[in-house]
Amino acid sequence: MTTDPTAARPAWTAPLDIETLLKHTGHPVSVTALAAGKVIIDWYYAPKGAHLSHGKPKRVLIAAVTRTFPQAESLQITIKLTESGKRLLRRNERLLKRGQHLDLTAYGTFVSADQPRVLATAKFLITR
Repeated sequence: MTTDPTAARPAWTAPLDIETLLKHTGHPVSVTALAAGKVIIDWYYAPKGAHLSHGKPKRVLIAAVTRTFPQAESLQITIKLTESGKRLLRRNERLLKRGQHLDLTAYGTFVSADQPRVLATAKFLITR
């Protein structure tokens, strides 16, 4: 294995706070690469009825980061909100005031030249 497969999995236990995400336009995460390669982390929101193979509605990319590691090392990187992610979070701020939450899915990929691709997926919440 070339990297920590939990790199995409949020390292926090409590749900993320929407105000903090919008204020900082992202969230810092610690990533450990055990070899040189590229880390790709994407956060998606899938509305009810959204499927990868079907038509409408579609998943929305909330935040993303791509980082190249020239060698094995641990770094703190920031997953940045996309414009569509900011728009979705602002639009749902009122819903979240009523105690609801958004379910997001984090997808992480580590690609190394000499090793197979490593994938990780995790679900987490964003609340008010």
